[in-house]
Amino acid sequence: MTDLYPIRLKPIGSQSVFTSIRGQHSLEFQNSNSRWHPKITVYRLLVISTTISLGSAKAAATFNGKSYVSITIEWISGVAVFCSLFMVGWFEGDSSHYPKLAWLFESDLIRLTWRAFKKTGPNYTSEEQQRTVSLDGEYPPITGYRLLVSGSVFIFGMVKAYLSYIGLGGAANALDWTFGVLVTSGLYVLGLYENNSANKMPYFFETHYGSEIYSGGWFISRIAMYLTGLALAIGFSWCWHQGLQLLHESNQTDFLEIYDGTKQDGPPTFLAEVHNMSMRCMMDGMAYLGILVGVGGSLHFLREIVSAFAQLSVVRKVAKSLRQAVLCISEPISRKFDESAFETPIWVKETVRLITKSYLFLKRFGVHILLFAIATVVCAVLAFYFLGFPFRIFHKTESQAEFNSMLFFGIGYTFFSVGLGGAACYGLLHSVRQLLQPFLEDLDVPYGERIML
Repeated sequence: MTDLYPIRLKPIGSQSVFTSIRGQHSLEFQNSNSRWHPKITVYRLLVISTTISLGSAKAAATFNGKSYVSITIEWISGVAVFCSLFMVGWFEGDSSHYPKLAWLFESDLIRLTWRAFKKTGPNYTSEEQQRTVSLDGEYPPITGYRLLVSGSVFIFGMVKAYLSYIGLGGAANALDWTFGVLVTSGLYVLGLYENNSANKMPYFFETHYGSEIYSGGWFISRIAMYLTGLALAIGFSWCWHQGLQLLHESNQTDFLEIYDGTKQDGPPTFLAEVHNMSMRCMMDGMAYLGILVGVGGSLHFLREIVSAFAQLSVVRKVAKSLRQAVLCISEPISRKFDESAFETPIWVKETVRLITKSYLFLKRFGVHILLFAIATVVCAVLAFYFLGFPFRIFHKTESQAEFNSMLFFGIGYTFFSVGLGGAACYGLLHSVRQLLQPFLEDLDVPYGERIML
C-alpha cells in the first residue's frame, strides 16, 4: 500500500467528527478533475436486487389477497435474507480476514460491464477512505444522513400504522411498498457515498449536529410546555364560561332562600331588588374574573411562544429582511413629502392637538382611571350585598325570622356583614375620589404624573 497521510476532514460551517486516512491516490484525486462514485459490487447489487424483488413480490401478493404468500415472503426477506446479508456485510470493510469472500466486495460490476462491451466508460474513481470516529463524548455522532434515515423510518412507520388502524389496507400496502422498495433502496445507495474520498457533502455525512439536536429538543420541550399551559388556561376559561351560562339559565331571581331560617313575606321591595342585583353581579363578577384569569394566562403563554420563536436565528433574519424592505419603501415616500412644501390647515393642527392631549391624558392616567373605576364598581356591589343582608333579614315586610339555631348565626353574621359593608362604603368613597382626581389635575403640573394608586 502507498504511504498513508492522516487527514482531518473539515466540512463547511462545522467541525468533522471523523478522522480519515487517505492514501497517495486520494491526494492525487484532489488535484484532478475526476469524479467519485461508489463501487457497485456483487454484495451491494445483491442487497439492492433482493430488496426490490422481494418487496415488490410481497406487495403484489398482498394486493391479490394472498396473505399466506405475503407472510412467507416477509419472513424470508425479513429473517433469512436479512440475517444472511447482515452477517456477510461484516467483511465488507476489510475482506482480508476471509479472502474467499473478497470477490463479493472488490469487483466493480460497472467497470466489468464497460469492459464486456469493449467500451471506455466515464472517468471516475471509487476509492473509499478508511475513517475512525473522533468524538470526545460517549454518544455516536448525529449526522444528516443518520437523521434522514431515522426520521424516514419513524414517519413512514407512524403513517402506515395509522392507515392500518383506520382500515385503509390498500393505502398501507402501497406505502409499505414505497418505503420498503423505493425509499430503502434510495437511502442505501445514498449511504454508499458516506465513505467517499472526494469530500463530497461533508455537511451531510460528517458534520455532527448534536448541539443543534439538543438545543432543538429543549426548544420543542419549551413549546410543548407552553402549549400545555395554553390549553389549561383555555380550559379554565371555558369551565367558568360554562358555569356562567348555567347561572343565567337557572332563572333564579330571588337569592333569599339560600339563608336558612328566613322566608319571603310579601313582594320584594326596591332595596331587595337592588340586593338581588348585587348578588347576581357578584356571582357574575366571580365568573368573569375566572374567565379573565384564563384569558390572561392564555395571552402569557402565547407571548412566551412568540418570544421562543423570535429567538431563532431564522426568524431574526426574516424579521430583519422585512424591516429593511419596509425602510426601503418608506424612506423615498417620506423624503418626497419632506421636499414638497405645503401648509398644514388649522383644523388639522387643532385635531392633532386634541388627539395629542387626549393621548397624554390616557398615557398618564389611563391605568389609574381604569383600576379605580373597577374598584368603584366592586366596592358598590359589595356594599349593597353586605348591607342588604341585615335589612332583608329583619325587615318586617320583607322576611320573617324563625327562632332556631340559625337565628343566632344570622345575628352574628349581621354584625359581620355590617362591618364589611362599612369597609366597602369607605372603599367606594375612596375609589370615587381617586377616580375623579385626574380630571381635576393640570396636565402641565408635574404632580399629575405622581398620583399614587
